[in-house]
Amino acid sequence: MELDIFGWKIPLPEWASNEYFVAAALILLWIGIALVITFVVDRYIKKWAKKTKTELDDIILGVLKTPLLLILISAGIVSALKIISAISGYMSYIDTAYQIILIFAVIWLIAKLYKALIGYYGKVFAKKTKSKVDDILMPTIEKVGLFVIYFLGIMTILSYLGIDILPLITGMGIMGLAIALAVKDTLSNFMAGFFLLMDQPFKVGDRVELGKGEIYDVVAIGPRNTQLYNIEEHSILVLPNGKLANAKVVNRSMPDLRRKEQLSFGVGHNTDIERVEKIVLDIAKQHPHILEAPKPNLRVMELGDYLLKLEFSFWIDSIKNRKETIDKLNRNILEKFKKEEIKIGR
Repeated sequence: MELDIFGWKIPLPEWASNEYFVAAALILLWIGIALVITFVVDRYIKKWAKKTKTELDDIILGVLKTPLLLILISAGIVSALKIISAISGYMSYIDTAYQIILIFAVIWLIAKLYKALIGYYGKVFAKKTKSKVDDILMPTIEKVGLFVIYFLGIMTILSYLGIDILPLITGMGIMGLAIALAVKDTLSNFMAGFFLLMDQPFKVGDRVELGKGEIYDVVAIGPRNTQLYNIEEHSILVLPNGKLANAKVVNRSMPDLRRKEQLSFGVGHNTDIERVEKIVLDIAKQHPHILEAPKPNLRVMELGDYLLKLEFSFWIDSIKNRKETIDKLNRNILEKFKKEEIKIGR
């Protein structure tokens, strides 16, 4: 009896001519080959790969190992089973199972390689971009790509087994359309989230004003929704990205955090405007959050029947200090006007 290894005929002694012994020996031999290849890859090739500038070769070697072992061990088992005469009538089934295992191993290898490459190039892409687009884009590309790979793999296996896959593909197409219609709002939110990250009308940490005048801090921008912190109510608003993309949003943090404010009040017709202006400007000058430039100014906006309507314009250093600044300014002006006996009204 001879042992066939890659076409190399190895004659066996009489005591080793038992087909079960040969089958077991063949399996052990293939396992040994697989272990030797693993040892060589781990001991030498990986060390060489670590010395290179790129991580790509390390990733590829890590991905190849397990599927390659599966292919080698499966080949050894099938080769061993062919020797056993008692199961020769089942060899067509064994060959079919082996082909399916090979297809599965190749699909597995492609999927692992694809996932590893997406992870690698995702990191490279993330280093080059300041936005968080890659946080949504890369996981999405990975999931969609893996679905396509596994779907094509399953279709290949079914086709190999002689199953007509055309009705199945047609049915899945109809089912996919039904699912798309069912989750259209989710898809709309997802796409809106993607474009929000691409266009960046605001980013995490910005203070925004929605259509009704509510002020929020942006806490997180996710694939489906955006979390906004309501500074008045100390609560989190979770807003679907589809609604947010179609809403009027004023970014109070752009182009920077500075903000122009106006304070309106009225004084009597006999009031010395220059004196009022000096008092208000002196108070503003002492406030830590009111900027010297652009310069604060006081204007007479209207000559009313009973009052002169004045408007004091000034810039604050940050919108986050807005309410504190206006409150302090109002209190100081009121206190000073009382001392100076300047009557105010609105």
